[in-house]
Amino acid sequence: MTDFSYIDSPYPQKPPTMKHLPSVFFFLLGLFLRAQTIDIKHAEYHLSFFPEADSVRGTAAYKVKIRDAGKPVFFDAHRKVRISGVRVNGRKAKWHREGDSVRIDFPFKAKTYQIVFDFGVHKPVQALYFVGWHNGNRNQVWTQGQGKRHSRWMPVIDDVNERFTWEVHIDFPSGYEVASNGKLTEKKEDANRGRTLWTYRLDKPAPSYLLFIGAGKYAVRSESDMPVPYEAWDYPDAPQPPMTFSRSKDIFRAVSDLIGYPYPWDLYREIPLRDFIYGGMENVTASVFTDYYVVNDTMWPDANPVNVLAHELAHQWFGNYVTETSPTHHWLHESFATYFAWEAGGRLFGPDYTDYAYYRYLDDLLEAARKDTVPLLNGKASSLTFYQKGAWIVRMLHDSLGEERFRRVLHRFLDSHAYGNADTRDFQKALFEVTGDSMPRFFDRWFRTARIPTFRLLRRGDSLIVRGPGDLHLPVRFFYRNGSFADTLILSSVAIPRASEVVAWLPDPGRRMLAELDWSPSPSELEYLLRMPLRDVDVLRLVPRLHILPAERRRAILLDLAAWDYYYPVHAALLKTLKKEPDSILIPAVKKILGHGLKNRQAVAMHIPRIPRALRTDTESLLNDKSYVTITHAVWKLWNTFPSRRRFYLDKTKHMRGLHDRELRMLWIVMAISHRGYVSRAEKMRLLEELTDYASPDFNVETRITALEYIDMLKLINDKTKRYIREAADYFHPALRRKARELLKKYAIE
Repeated sequence: MTDFSYIDSPYPQKPPTMKHLPSVFFFLLGLFLRAQTIDIKHAEYHLSFFPEADSVRGTAAYKVKIRDAGKPVFFDAHRKVRISGVRVNGRKAKWHREGDSVRIDFPFKAKTYQIVFDFGVHKPVQALYFVGWHNGNRNQVWTQGQGKRHSRWMPVIDDVNERFTWEVHIDFPSGYEVASNGKLTEKKEDANRGRTLWTYRLDKPAPSYLLFIGAGKYAVRSESDMPVPYEAWDYPDAPQPPMTFSRSKDIFRAVSDLIGYPYPWDLYREIPLRDFIYGGMENVTASVFTDYYVVNDTMWPDANPVNVLAHELAHQWFGNYVTETSPTHHWLHESFATYFAWEAGGRLFGPDYTDYAYYRYLDDLLEAARKDTVPLLNGKASSLTFYQKGAWIVRMLHDSLGEERFRRVLHRFLDSHAYGNADTRDFQKALFEVTGDSMPRFFDRWFRTARIPTFRLLRRGDSLIVRGPGDLHLPVRFFYRNGSFADTLILSSVAIPRASEVVAWLPDPGRRMLAELDWSPSPSELEYLLRMPLRDVDVLRLVPRLHILPAERRRAILLDLAAWDYYYPVHAALLKTLKKEPDSILIPAVKKILGHGLKNRQAVAMHIPRIPRALRTDTESLLNDKSYVTITHAVWKLWNTFPSRRRFYLDKTKHMRGLHDRELRMLWIVMAISHRGYVSRAEKMRLLEELTDYASPDFNVETRITALEYIDMLKLINDKTKRYIREAADYFHPALRRKARELLKKYAIE
């Protein structure tokens, strides 16, 4: 799952109070008994959806093997799930509820049974969502099992260790495309009822949280030139020209090649969803993602889906094929998926993409380590730990093992637990079987503690003094007067080889160790390093130190760096350092950066400290770029800098909507109504209505959140906006709900 909300683990973290002990007792008892008594082999679901009523009803039939005779069987089912009957091998069975569990009392013997639930649910609390059926939004139905749990809308066993195959029969109104896991085995139209029956079958076992059902208006395209059958589920009205799935083939090949292990399922499909609560989710064979990433070529630079699609694809191996045994080992899912997504991005966009993917989170990780004491090997770890920190650690593991051994370890691990469950000890066992070393020190340091090591480095004469953890070797690169360099691994104080010839040195070149580095190059060393052909990520590390140079030298280097075709974060950092420089330096530096690629030009739009009149025309050229983020930042800065040109800027951007959050359109409205004489009083009122209506349920979550921010900024609190805020405060999407509840409190809205 790609989790952009950074929520913590959904598992309980506080001890129960006394009044909760009975329900907790029965919950734990149910877990114990079901672990002892039941093993689901196969499930068959017959489901009829009534989306305009936010309802579903049907049957859930489970083929189960009873391990221990004479014990009751427990299934999970939220109290809002209406169960009208339970049958065992066709016979009516006694059952009753114990909290959010269903206990079935039957004279079970140690053999195989079929247990069938008749059930229905109206407006489920979680996991099954009916989107758009009561407003002008896009009509969809979709499920999300991870975190929110399918037992919120159907009887099931919510346990990642319970794996089974399933077949799903979905009765849905005709005119919509319906998706699920596995192969579509039948599609049967019933014209008299205006409904269609879809049947999907998954032939390899998976945990229930990976079950997916989705329906909406889609244009389904099959791709033949793929290692497995592949389907792209795009919108018929997708922004043109459609770009969403333009790199899916490259992503599949990159991730598959990096893992080096055959794709473990029979097919693969990718499906966008309206108002999806995460960035994406890796449902087995059917990954989904928020339709914020349904883009055309102008949206692509700012909202392309490459990372999220690569992340969910990697989960088909790490998470779906081999599943964690408990949240403690969640890194086996998210750390690997994040790692392979970042590495795959480098295959598509170049190595600087991957370098920066790691580096951009480094400060956050170092800051978190000062306060967060929860290590990676803990179910309560934060998303930052499981995803970004875990990816760093996987990369360091790769570097420690080398490419060939790293792959062999992964393959041994995947082979040993195919279509099963595993934990960290199982991974270490694979390590030992391949390398003869389970790397206990590595796992103790990086998995069982939250600390990040610190290295303090100082050169004294012919020696380099290193104060660090004492058991980690730090790579250091020494640069020599003749232009050559040498890499050395240093544990503590060391005599510098050929010290008299060393003109500069750089710790951890390429920035591949997760550590805090306390070091201060001298002005001469810094200047030398910035004139060397370093990796862009190393230049990015050095640019903020330019202030230590004398003004004349600093400005000469700034102009030199601006001329190089660096990866765009380097130029963004350069622009931040130009804040205190005179126009004689700012103007030529910005002109040079504008001559590079689209993202470098975007860096100018976002980070230019001011726009001198000599740069007006150059900056206005950004309004023609194929990037709505670039245009949004550029038009706002130009608007504030050149009041006499405001009518031109309004005319230029009048018909632009922007990304799916419509921020560019809303910004245009604010500029239009504030510019005297540009619109009439009546038109001004109409535009304000348009802006506030973007907060209504007729629009997607991203648009509603942006509209609420503008409503707050402009203090547009009236009866209508209060209603929109209340509606948003009750919506299922956490980010929208959080923003709306903030406004409820701020404006004391009842």
